Amino acid sequence: MADNNLPYNSFNRFLTDKFGKNVRRLPLDLGRGCPHRQKNPPGCLFCCDEAIKPAYLTAEDNLAAQLAEGARKFTGSLFMPYLQSGVNTAGEPAELKRLYEFCLTFPKAVGLIIATRPDYISPEVVETLAELNKKSFIIVELGLQSTHNETLIALNRGHSYEDFVKSATLLKNAGIYQAAHLILGLPGESRAMMEQSVDRLAELGINAIKFHHLQILANAPLASSWQNGQIGLLSAEEYPPLIVDLLERLPWEMHIMRLITNTNANARLAPNWQPTKDQMLLAIQKEFARRGTRQGVCAISHNLLA
Repeated sequence: MADNNLPYNSFNRFLTDKFGKNVRRLPLDLGRGCPHRQKNPPGCLFCCDEAIKPAYLTAEDNLAAQLAEGARKFTGSLFMPYLQSGVNTAGEPAELKRLYEFCLTFPKAVGLIIATRPDYISPEVVETLAELNKKSFIIVELGLQSTHNETLIALNRGHSYEDFVKSATLLKNAGIYQAAHLILGLPGESRAMMEQSVDRLAELGINAIKFHHLQILANAPLASSWQNGQIGLLSAEEYPPLIVDLLERLPWEMHIMRLITNTNANARLAPNWQPTKDQMLLAIQKEFARRGTRQGVCAISHNLLA
């Protein structure tokens, strides 16, 4: 099904409309690791870097080599370099600016996506991003995962929901496009808690949301809890109705970056219910069709960032 006919507001469609051509996200890794894991071992209990890193990225490749290899794989498209791994707003603002500007000099780069944590957004970094945003399109992805502090503490996230609100507000006030990550099916979270999380993001006026379903990764600290039977996971039958319930609550203006986690199967212990990502996306579309609804039918009107 083409993006134009989807029952939700696809981020890919937004990029195509904005730039008039297909835009590919090009994942990059600065090789800096996660400062939270270093300061608060073992870091986030669900996390395993190896599971999200594209196979073509190696620790030996510098930024220029990664950009060149990614562009070689995706010829014929415009690009948004995507600083995906690690915390990409951690460091001296001058050095970060140099790295960001280098990414934007790559041929056919129309913007830059920067993934980070809510507790690594300083006014100085926001000032740098706002300056770059005048000449290009800057997106900041904030790894929130849940709006419930009890969940964040249990996962050893090392930040609060209030930290997220502060960072998102700084970015919004500077005119920078923000996206938030949420993990569905976290230990101890009910459906009502997940609904409250999406309602809070809508109320804040976040531009985009990226959904993940909880996965158990082989080298993640959470793996032992799952192996001991202490953690349950969402089933293939539960997931499409849950996603549709949540999307119906989100205003149509909010862009949907992702609906399902896409990790390295070799690093994943569970769940193994998705034969392919496309099949689950089709199941979600069929659930919308069964209901005759679309994103936003149950949403409360909020003042979203234009």
